[in-house]
Amino acid sequence: MTLRKNWLSAAVLSVALYVAPASAQSQQCVNTDSTEAVAITAVTVAVNAAQTAAATTANALSSKNVFALLAAAQQNTAALLAVTQAEAALALLAPSALTTGLRAPLATVTSGVSSLRDATSAVLAGNPGGAQQALTTALGQVDAAVGLARSLPPLCRE
Repeated sequence: MTLRKNWLSAAVLSVALYVAPASAQSQQCVNTDSTEAVAITAVTVAVNAAQTAAATTANALSSKNVFALLAAAQQNTAALLAVTQAEAALALLAPSALTTGLRAPLATVTSGVSSLRDATSAVLAGNPGGAQQALTTALGQVDAAVGLARSLPPLCRE
């Protein structure tokens, strides 16, 4: 009788360990009509804007062209605006694990955008060494933000 109970307990535990993660995975997506979806989208847009700004800034520093620097300043401003919009979207959320998960890539991308601004400012001030150092820092921060953003839950497809 004891062997039968142990076998049954083991079977129930096995099913629970197999079914529970599968059901949890199906619930991991976020409803597209929710405030959480707006915040996830805003953070993703901010990260993408920072990627574009980083590429434009890297091009501007390598070309040393005034128009490329102007484009970099414009992209950095667009990225800063996207970060501000993401902060506003996060302010609407109640504290939760998702909010914490969204703050990590947003804080990292905020630092990256700030470093991109420092890079363009250093070039305009005639400090190419400082500009390159700031760009290197910014690229690392933006890459880290991209990695963190990849771990955000997907939006549900209906």
